[in-house]
Amino acid sequence: MKKLAIGSFLAACLSITCLNAIAATPASTASDEKIIRAQADDYAKQFQAKNAAALAAMWTVDGDWTDENGTVARGRENIEKRLDSYFKDRSAQPIKVSIESLKFPADNVAVEEGTCTLLSDSVPVSAGRYSVVHVKKDGQWQMMSVTETTCPQPESSISELGWFIGLWNATGDKGTVHLQASWDPGHHFITFDDSGATGQPLSIIGFDPISRQLVVWHFDEDGGYGRGILMRKGENTWVEISRGVQPDGNISRARYVIRKVNNDKFTWQSTDRRIAGRELPDCQEITVAREYSTK
Repeated sequence: MKKLAIGSFLAACLSITCLNAIAATPASTASDEKIIRAQADDYAKQFQAKNAAALAAMWTVDGDWTDENGTVARGRENIEKRLDSYFKDRSAQPIKVSIESLKFPADNVAVEEGTCTLLSDSVPVSAGRYSVVHVKKDGQWQMMSVTETTCPQPESSISELGWFIGLWNATGDKGTVHLQASWDPGHHFITFDDSGATGQPLSIIGFDPISRQLVVWHFDEDGGYGRGILMRKGENTWVEISRGVQPDGNISRARYVIRKVNNDKFTWQSTDRRIAGRELPDCQEITVAREYSTK
């Protein structure tokens, strides 16, 4: 989220450069570029600290921010309110800001473009592109117009999870659970059943043709449920960002990390857990091993 989506960037850039077209590019912009890059680093620092006031102060008083959904916040006060709302039910998370282009069409105007990646335990969980129009007033660089858009995610296929099919034993501090992973008849979904107890579905993984992403549905025998997006991170790691509803109606969220060791073993861990806005400790990493029947 830096600078959190792209909508009216071209119009904003055009209007600013027209109003402030003070001849050619300055002979040297090295010092200004250093300042703006330092501000990007400070943005990441203040974002992780959930400091909405410090972040909003980086905008001009009448600046605007268009997020990845096309929603516009105008004015520093409204931008701070939007950031406060964003941070309210989220734990502190680091971001990585990568500036790809920084140009100076005039001595008091800079146009910055790049990507911003949200991290969790150093693993990217989401990424977006951003464009910023900076203006220099009274010797200080501030953001006048920020626009963001989501980065296209590599399309995943349900077939890449075919190695899940089979019987598994998951052993944790509460004992051992036997899981049966099975294809549906059309090979569109993978269902995980608690084969050692009720045999009811615990989770179902499928491909969403609209979002072009792998989706996971979770079911709790007590009546709770959840839904998450499963993203591949590297060759052998999948990360799911999930939100759910507890049996008592409280909202929950969690991040699940699955690391494939080989075709017969993987690890599973739940981190970044919250219920009703309250942070919970991370779960212990569990090793899940394939069971081979001796019958």
